[in-house]
Amino acid sequence: MIMTLTEHDFINLTNEFSQHKDNFSYEGKKALFNYLEELEEEDFQIEFDYISLCCDYSEYDNLDDLFEAYDLSLLMIKNKTEVIEFYKYDLDNFKTNDYKSYIIRNF
Repeated sequence: MIMTLTEHDFINLTNEFSQHKDNFSYEGKKALFNYLEELEEEDFQIEFDYISLCCDYSEYDNLDDLFEAYDLSLLMIKNKTEVIEFYKYDLDNFKTNDYKSYIIRNF
């Protein structure tokens, strides 16, 4: 049985996992959903398993945090695994922060 999720459904469902709801930021959840949806467009169905996603992917606020975790250049990381780049927003000022954030598939 397959249920189609919208971005809104995906975010709401992830927020129901009390211990893991903060594994990804709001913008990170949107970016991850869009990435997974693109994979599905390539004839690859994905079963929604948020705990598995939390184990498989990690979010980093900026390049410094990513480099601290992996001690590799962004290009080297991209050659080893999936990298999702996205911007976070300053909700108080409705501006895009001046840096990207990253979700990577753990390796």
